[in-house]
Amino acid sequence: MNLKKSFLAICCFAVLLTLSSAEWQGRPRKNNSKITEQNGIVKVGGAEAMAMTVRAYDVKVGNKYKITGAVRIPKGKQRFYFGMMCYDKNGKQIQGGEAVPVIGTETELVKAVKAGDRVILVKDASKWRKSGGTSVAFNVKGSYADLPNRDLSRGPVTHIEKAADGKNWEITLRLPFRKDYPAGTRIRQQAGSAYVYLLSGINVNDQWQNIAVTADCTLMSPANKFKKGLFPGTHKIRFIALIQGPRAEFELKNLEIK
Repeated sequence: MNLKKSFLAICCFAVLLTLSSAEWQGRPRKNNSKITEQNGIVKVGGAEAMAMTVRAYDVKVGNKYKITGAVRIPKGKQRFYFGMMCYDKNGKQIQGGEAVPVIGTETELVKAVKAGDRVILVKDASKWRKSGGTSVAFNVKGSYADLPNRDLSRGPVTHIEKAADGKNWEITLRLPFRKDYPAGTRIRQQAGSAYVYLLSGINVNDQWQNIAVTADCTLMSPANKFKKGLFPGTHKIRFIALIQGPRAEFELKNLEIK
C-alpha cells in the first residue's frame, strides 16, 4: 500500500539522510521509549511508542523536502502518526495551543482578573467555543505579532454566556488563573495539537506500508487561516513518529529524508 500525500512544512535537506536508530531518541525528560535496530529495521516500543530525531534541523523557508520509507505494526493494528515538533529561536518547543489562534475571538477584559478566579468578564465571546483543547491567551497583539503566546490559562473553557447586563460576556474556565490581569487586557482563544502532523492517524497493520511525503515550506498565517504549515515562530524542527496505546510497537525501514 502506497501512501502519497502533499504536506506543508518548513525545512529542506541538501543531502540524503538515512534514519537509523542512532538518529532517534525518546521524548526528552521522559524517555519512556525503547528504540533498537536489527537488520536495518528500527523498532520503537516501550511504555511510550514515540521516537523523535536527535538532531534539530534549521528552518529554510521556500524549500522542499521528501521523506520516503516504510512502516508496520508487528502485532495488531494501530493508528500511526508522523510529523514535526517545532522550536523557537531559543530552542524552546512551540505547541499549537501557544501558536494557533481561534480566529475572531480577540476581545478585551471588562473587569480585572485576580489569581484564583475562574470566571472572566469580556466584551465579546460570540465566537468563542467550549472545548477541552483550548486556552485563553493574554496580552495579545494586533496582526498576531505575539505568537507564539505562552501567557495562557491552565484550563479549557467550560461555559460561555451573556452577562447579566446583556452587553458583555462571561467565560468560565475549568481551572483558576495563576496571576492577576488588569481590565483592558487584550485576550483571545487559542487551540492546537502539540505537533504538526504529516501523516495523522493512518491505519497500519503487520504488512509493510510505503510512505512518500513531499513538503513545501510555509508557516501558519492569517492568509491560510492558520490551517497549514508550521507553527508561527518556528526556527527549528525535529521529526517525530508515534502510535497510540500502552505497550504498543512499530517498525520503520529505509526511512530517508532529502
